[in-house]
Amino acid sequence: MGTARRPIAEAAQVTGLAAHRRDGAGTYTQGDVVTVGDDAYVLRADVGTTIVAGGAPNYENVVGGNLDHVSTAESNLIDPPTLTDQNGNWVVILGGYDNVVNGYACVVGGFHHKVAPGANHATVVGGSIASILADVAYATIVGGNSHSVTANNGTVVGGIENTVSGISGAVGGGSRNVAGPGTYPVVGGGETNIASGNGGVIGGGTLNQATANFCTVAGGTTNTATANNATVGGGSQNDATGAQATIAGGNASDASGQNSTVGGGGTNVASGIYSTVVGGYANVASADYTTAMGREASAARRGGMVQAAGKIAAVGDAQTSVLVARRQTTDATPKVLGLNATDGTVIAIPSNTSMAFSAMVVARRVDAGAEQSAAYKFEGLIKSDGTTVSFVGTPTTTVLGEDEAAWDCVVTANNTTKALVFTCTGAAGATINWVGRVTLVETTGAH
Repeated sequence: MGTARRPIAEAAQVTGLAAHRRDGAGTYTQGDVVTVGDDAYVLRADVGTTIVAGGAPNYENVVGGNLDHVSTAESNLIDPPTLTDQNGNWVVILGGYDNVVNGYACVVGGFHHKVAPGANHATVVGGSIASILADVAYATIVGGNSHSVTANNGTVVGGIENTVSGISGAVGGGSRNVAGPGTYPVVGGGETNIASGNGGVIGGGTLNQATANFCTVAGGTTNTATANNATVGGGSQNDATGAQATIAGGNASDASGQNSTVGGGGTNVASGIYSTVVGGYANVASADYTTAMGREASAARRGGMVQAAGKIAAVGDAQTSVLVARRQTTDATPKVLGLNATDGTVIAIPSNTSMAFSAMVVARRVDAGAEQSAAYKFEGLIKSDGTTVSFVGTPTTTVLGEDEAAWDCVVTANNTTKALVFTCTGAAGATINWVGRVTLVETTGAH
């Protein structure tokens, strides 16, 4: 035979609290419905089990109350909604005042909190003015002020006016941060940061945005990572807009090429695929696989490594470049060394440009024939006057060594392609790799 329970109201009289208990009447569970305090209410009659404590006049703690009256002077008991299904069951309001919970299986404590119908397994502990929206499951808000969780499994810990709108998103603190609407976004802290893409992360800082999938802004201010897997480490006003692009830091730089990188500095642009600006100021790596460094260098030829210490009148008009050209021959047909071996991309000479060049070309047979090698050196001056590309004087050519006299490499100024061209000739039945290193000292300007 069970022991009779001591009436809750009788027990409360010992401590001076107004406490009331009724048997649960819900279809989902059977237990006690308990209120502790004159302003604690469970308005749904057929709730199975719930506990509400605390409240104040016109700022009542209520299960089944009017959410629109929270944080106003209107009583939460006026015009309450009708709860259905599981809503109102298994709710615990720990204390505080002006809390309304209309979901189920929720634990709430603090001030001015709202849990909408259908929300379930939510936890709000401490702080004030937190909101869990309708049908959101497993949301958590701990401390702080004016937070909102609008997606399942969202978490806010501290701060002010933070919002999680992405599934399994999180904001660790700070103010006015948003994690969502993508899934698994995270904002660690800071102010007015937005991680909206799937798996996006912002560590902190202010006014940063990670809007694409799996992109990251570690910190700084006014930085953006807007392409998938893009990263900004810090600094200010940096934009990683290319997929897998990275900006380590610095100021006002842009990495828009796929897999491009800016190491730091200011006002740098890496727009070519796999291009890199090491650092410095106002450098541009616009061609694929290029590297620019120093100040106001322009890497506009594929694979070029370009250095400058400043411009005269325009970016790129006072710089030096190193290029690598390559080609494979399998017969005696002359072939152009190219910056891209598959299409023979040549070394273009921009209009109104003069370039001193020094080049070394090495060749080696790589098939099953005799082991043969050759090397050549070229030096000269080439210019473009706007319509014509030509040499100034005659370039010097030095044969550094040849195992096979029939092999050859020559340099020409090609006015059709407006380019500096190195042409290599091998031999029939021989597979030969040709590699050239070309150093340019160039200046540009029109009179």
